[in-house]
Amino acid sequence: SVSVVTLLVLSVFANRAQASPRQDPIPAVMLTVPASTLLGNTLNFTVTFDNTSAAPGNVGYGPFIDLLLPKNGWDGVTAPGYDGITFTNATYLGSGLTVNTLDCPAGTTITHPLLKTNYVCPAAPAGYAGPMPFVWQLNVLTLPFGSFVEDQPTITIDVTAQESGWADIGQALPIQARGGFMFGKDPLDNPGSDPVILGGTATKTTTPSVVIL
Repeated sequence: SVSVVTLLVLSVFANRAQASPRQDPIPAVMLTVPASTLLGNTLNFTVTFDNTSAAPGNVGYGPFIDLLLPKNGWDGVTAPGYDGITFTNATYLGSGLTVNTLDCPAGTTITHPLLKTNYVCPAAPAGYAGPMPFVWQLNVLTLPFGSFVEDQPTITIDVTAQESGWADIGQALPIQARGGFMFGKDPLDNPGSDPVILGGTATKTTTPSVVIL
């Protein structure tokens, strides 16, 4: 038979479980981007990924980063070429990452290459006046981990991009990033019961310049 003490212990654990429901992991990113970039040169910057949940055991599965670059620059001119910033590659500890790259016209909806769900492209930067529609370049970086626990050290992704030689001097170009867990809180692809978890958006700018002091 089950003793009274055992029943009391089980009751305490049950009450604790009800009082402390499992929290979500929190995918967070930080951008480190140079304030100025020499016109037409390579742009090197980093994206740092972390699971910032404070609760033990909050594991996120399928970590990834959405990285948005301002492909067509400040005035949207496409000839003789886009005058913004375009993606070249991304590495972690020297090894290349799997990256899916798509054009993302501001305010339109495209299909996210990993999540297979609708992705609404951000609006054009404040003050953008065209004449062409603003086009972001969406780069989806698949991180080389099956999961990411809350006490795992942050990882830093090195990104190389190319700034156009036709970029508008002195006009800041925005870069955005957000983190996510494509499988949510378990390793199964079951979005109906365990949806994708997305973090907040980080934004930085870099300004094309002919001289960097």
